[in-house]
Amino acid sequence: MWGYWLFIAYEALFMHLSLPTDALAMSESDYVFIICVNTLILIAVLMKRYSNDQKFVVFIIGGLFLRLFFMFWSEYCSHIFTLPNSGADELTYYYNAMSNMVKDKEFTGYAQFFAWQANIYGLSKIYGKFINVLLSVSSITILRRILIKLDIDYDVQTITIALACFLPNFAIISSLLLRESSIIFLISVSAYYFIAWWQKHGCRNLLFSLVASVIAAWLHSGMVAYTIGILCVAVASKKTMNDHKYSIMSIRTLIVTVMTAVAILAVLMNLDIGLTNYFKGAESLSDIVSISDAYEDGGSAYNANVVSNDTTIGFIVNTPFRILYFMFAPMPWDWRSATDMIAFLFSGLFYGYVFLKSIPYVFKKNRYPLVSAMFMIALLLLMMFGWGVSNSGTALRHRDKMVIHYLILFALIKNDNVVRSKRLTRR
Repeated sequence: MWGYWLFIAYEALFMHLSLPTDALAMSESDYVFIICVNTLILIAVLMKRYSNDQKFVVFIIGGLFLRLFFMFWSEYCSHIFTLPNSGADELTYYYNAMSNMVKDKEFTGYAQFFAWQANIYGLSKIYGKFINVLLSVSSITILRRILIKLDIDYDVQTITIALACFLPNFAIISSLLLRESSIIFLISVSAYYFIAWWQKHGCRNLLFSLVASVIAAWLHSGMVAYTIGILCVAVASKKTMNDHKYSIMSIRTLIVTVMTAVAILAVLMNLDIGLTNYFKGAESLSDIVSISDAYEDGGSAYNANVVSNDTTIGFIVNTPFRILYFMFAPMPWDWRSATDMIAFLFSGLFYGYVFLKSIPYVFKKNRYPLVSAMFMIALLLLMMFGWGVSNSGTALRHRDKMVIHYLILFALIKNDNVVRSKRLTRR
């Protein structure tokens, strides 16, 4: 895929040189034609690069076409049916990027990132969406490399890749002009280097993992929890001959993790570099609760609190319920249409299943410590977003920022089941 990205970069420079004088973009038909040609080239690249794995080729090309279908639908058929998360947010990024280019008005995060792209190939919604589709496909190829690095059983790899290609919400959100595709790509890169560090202890791998996660946090400050999680695991884990040992149930681990998380968060908030804007201005638990309550708006808003939030005990009691709501939302009793039902069945149940299946590994000190480490990172993310989100639609988007992380967890758990089953068969 890296060679293909190099081709896209050269093509973008040619597109820049082809832009009419003082024009922000080429014609829409030109972009559609380029997308079609680039898609055919990508298919040829994938078929040649992965010719020894026909199942992967079928799934990745199927996932590509699914994303392209959603991309063109959201652009030209939204008057028939509007896809979840398409519409207002896409236009916001588009017009903010235009302001960056025309009025020299600075918008940070994804609007700025999209403006940087548009300065090269022109301001085009449809081509910006295509770049996001390519980022999604690249994330899936990185996931495959991670599964091979972890020596995951081939059948488990196949199931995991199929999920990555065809999970509906992941496919939809990858085809829209939103920051999620960029964040998912960065988290997949971060996860790849984190696992490389776990296996080889190389500080360079840990550094690359942290850099990728920090860039993801620049795009959305809630992802700073991923950076904190990696650092907590790095500080609390113990080196062995082949990898690391990590147990959440260890008193030492819990103390080190909490102290590391608090220290890093305090430093980042004092530096005020934009990585902790998720709870900007929060100086106490009541401030966090007030910020969280402010997100309870719209038809898909929910309230996951079971007791009053005005005490520390109330905050602690409500946290597990907010995590569960964030993972599974929209809950069945909150369904408003078939779209909500599909979101619950093909998004909420997947994340909830993986999280709940990971919990037993926390209590087994010496069995698959990597699952425990990745569970801790997932837990920190859930705590961050559980308190930062009170809306089912927003929860859907934020959950998919973690999709690669959860797919790796899914593969590890399924692989452990396969390995144990084979051992019992041999006996």
